[in-house]
Amino acid sequence: MLFELMDSARPVESFNVNGASAHLLRSFSPSLGVLAAAAGRPIDRWSSTGEVAVSRRAERLAAGELAAGRVAAHRTAIVGYHDGAEVVRFTPTWYCTTTPTRRGPPAHRMARPRAR
Repeated sequence: MLFELMDSARPVESFNVNGASAHLLRSFSPSLGVLAAAAGRPIDRWSSTGEVAVSRRAERLAAGELAAGRVAAHRTAIVGYHDGAEVVRFTPTWYCTTTPTRRGPPAHRMARPRAR
C-alpha cells in the first residue's frame, strides 16, 4: 500500500503532485464541507496544493526498499473558502522516513518533520 497506493519510493520527477492533491481534494472536501456548513460557513470554492520530499539515504522499510532520492513524504493543503475568506484548512501529511530532505524541484519541496 505504501509504495503502490501512496506513491512513496517513486522518483520525484514521476510523482504527479497535481493529480495527488486533486484526488485528496475530491476525497476530503465532502466531509470538510459538511463541517463548514454546520458552522454556518458553507464552502463556495476549494483549492488544493501538494508537495513532496525525498529520502536522504536508502532505508529498508516494512513495505520494501526506499532508495535515496525517492519520494519519502508528501502533504497536501486543502482549503475551503466562504465569501472569499478561508474558513477551513486541512493538511494531510504522510512520511515513510524520519529523514526526508527538501531536494528536488521547487514545486516538489516541503519541510522536514520536526524531531520529537
